[in-house]
Amino acid sequence: MRIEETGLYRIFYEMVKQSYPETEAGIEKRTKHFLKKNLIFLTAAFAGMAILLAGVLLFRFYHRGEPVTIERADFGKGDTKERFLLKGKEDSTQIEITFGERQISADSREQTLHKLFDEVEEHMKGKNISLEEVTDPLVFAEHISGYPFSLSYESSDSGYITPDGSLGERQKELKAQEGFDMKVKVTADYKDIHGEKSFNITVKAKKQKKKTIFSDAERMIEKKEEESRMDTSFEIPSEYGGITIRKMGEDHPEKGVFLLLFILILYIPVHHFLALRSRSIKTQKETVRDFCAIVNMLTLFMGAGASFPTAVGRICDDYRRGKGTTGKRYAFERMIQMEQQLAAGVSQREACRRWGMQFRDRHYQKLSTLLIQAFSKGAREAGVLMGTAEEEAFRYRIDRAKKDGEEAATKLLFPMVVLLVVIMAMVMFPAILRFRSY
Repeated sequence: MRIEETGLYRIFYEMVKQSYPETEAGIEKRTKHFLKKNLIFLTAAFAGMAILLAGVLLFRFYHRGEPVTIERADFGKGDTKERFLLKGKEDSTQIEITFGERQISADSREQTLHKLFDEVEEHMKGKNISLEEVTDPLVFAEHISGYPFSLSYESSDSGYITPDGSLGERQKELKAQEGFDMKVKVTADYKDIHGEKSFNITVKAKKQKKKTIFSDAERMIEKKEEESRMDTSFEIPSEYGGITIRKMGEDHPEKGVFLLLFILILYIPVHHFLALRSRSIKTQKETVRDFCAIVNMLTLFMGAGASFPTAVGRICDDYRRGKGTTGKRYAFERMIQMEQQLAAGVSQREACRRWGMQFRDRHYQKLSTLLIQAFSKGAREAGVLMGTAEEEAFRYRIDRAKKDGEEAATKLLFPMVVLLVVIMAMVMFPAILRFRSY
């Protein structure tokens, strides 16, 4: 399919035709150049994305066996949660693991024992919902972030809760919904300050997780987390038991590059399209403003006895002399084309018809129809018709002036509101200062 046969070509052809006063060949050339320029850019952009994607895939292929590095939050920053993607040969799943903060000595700050033990209770329950329903190991931290106290723990029954906070073998003896009540005494010491508090603990049977192909990998990550609580960071393997492990939310610089290329791919064609549309709108407004001048000059010359081709020639000569100051104007450039057609032997009726069809504005189309009617009537009737057209053009000019004035008033509304706010601030500022002085 040729480019001239596409619907996109016809859309841009009409926009270019309404924006540039050129010949048919010139309009076709400009439209093809516009489409080819955007097509070359899009092709280059997609090729760049393909090369970048291939590079990313190669990079990941050669680095697929490297361990996953986990950065643990420093002391006092709280626990963090990381999501992992576990991939098997035929299935995948996402898991979320909580990584406790690094347990090191806290900065010395005196705090009340009451607040300290509230923090201890919140920290000690670990993954459990509360101390009244303990199914997972407790966290016996030696220090709490923000407190200078050294903490020690004493369990009333080490068969259920061991000195390090993990659950003992007797938990396995508990049946579903069955619980064992016990106490854990926490002792806080700092120089000559000493405090104790006992917490009521209810140990319940551990809820069994449904075993999946990812269970071993999940337990491995949890075990790594428990073994490295004193470390700033630790690593877990990127593959375990045939499962691929990848940290969710990892920074991928290539995403930013892809996003930039995507925005660029959209921006360039849209920018060109909007620029062409803006020029078309500007040309349309300029053509509307020139309508009254063209009608007045045609009425003046034809009313003085000049023929239509002579009147068109005089108008075009005046426009050529002033083109250096005013620049190209769409309506007058089309009149030059009509002058050339008349000189080439095209009839007045056909030249007027072609000229009127070049405009989207109905007033130009109506004027061309009026001129065609005037050619078949006498000079007197033609003068009456042109006089009517001049009056209508004058009313149209008044309507346009009113509309432009309303648009200008609307555009000035926002600056006026901004100025009003500034003036109010200037007036109220001295009054506010004066009230503050009392």
